[in-house]
Amino acid sequence: MAATDGASPAMSAALLGVLIASGDSAAEAELLRRTEAGDIDAIGEVRSPADLSPRTGKHVIGLAVSHATSISRKPNRTAGDSAAGTGPAC
Repeated sequence: MAATDGASPAMSAALLGVLIASGDSAAEAELLRRTEAGDIDAIGEVRSPADLSPRTGKHVIGLAVSHATSISRKPNRTAGDSAAGTGPAC
């Protein structure tokens, strides 16, 4: 899709979401294709789980769980942490 060529995956997915909101069926087909392929940015733009097949819905849920788990396992950083990744002494 020309409107999303060369854009970052997140920006591209957001643009597809905007196009879908204006009634663009080609954008909707592309977003669903990317969602079925496991694109986490596209998953965030899906307007309704009813748009997904049951198989794709289960796949998307699994991807979301994996993504959330990987984020939750990253060390926490606060605004006081240095760029080197060390925080204040406890």
